[in-house]
Amino acid sequence: MKKTKILALVLVLSLLFTGAAYALWSQDIVLNTTSAMGDINVDISCPCPYLYAVTGMADHSNVLQPYMFGTVGVDNPQQLTVKVNNMYPKAQYGVNFFVQNDGSVPVSLSGVKIGCTDTDQTLFNSLTGTFTFWYFPANSLIGTPVATVSGNLKDTLASNTVTALTSFVLNPGDRLMGGNSNGSEACTTMIVTVPDLDHQVMENAKADFSVTFTWTQRNPSAYSSPIYRPMPTNAQAAA
Repeated sequence: MKKTKILALVLVLSLLFTGAAYALWSQDIVLNTTSAMGDINVDISCPCPYLYAVTGMADHSNVLQPYMFGTVGVDNPQQLTVKVNNMYPKAQYGVNFFVQNDGSVPVSLSGVKIGCTDTDQTLFNSLTGTFTFWYFPANSLIGTPVATVSGNLKDTLASNTVTALTSFVLNPGDRLMGGNSNGSEACTTMIVTVPDLDHQVMENAKADFSVTFTWTQRNPSAYSSPIYRPMPTNAQAAA
């Protein structure tokens, strides 16, 4: 009986020491993480708030005069507003603007809307336009051509632009704008052509319009194998 009591005491003490040992060798580890979503911020900028004439008409001294005049403005970061006066048949004018991704995530063009802001849309419905897009990486003055798109302002120019740029990715800091053959910047991104309409249609006609670009986040592609991919440090990201 005495041996049984001693054996029971030994077992109890063993369990106590085992629990103490586990307590000494265990620890709660808390991992604190911070998650933040990126932001989409694609802006239109107009380095010059005025239109310029691509064509002119000869005056009495046989000097080409533009005659046309107008303004270009940005109503919101995604919308461009164009107003022009004194247009004439076969005239062309240029619009200076560029698009820049000021957000933190890559984006792609998902929609373009070109709408007339005048009650009488007769002249607007006859206008044609051309977008010339060159790609300039962030902090680079050398660009490469992406697309030249033409069509009617009332319908096909918008849809053709989306088709041409739907697979193009604009990364943070990148720009889309006009370009020269040597790769340097040229802000003329859009040229509008006035048709050879009857004088009765053209007289006192207006064709103010707006262009709205819609951008969506570009969905990422998965790595081919689920291996560890280190994220860049702040210093690497800033470089």
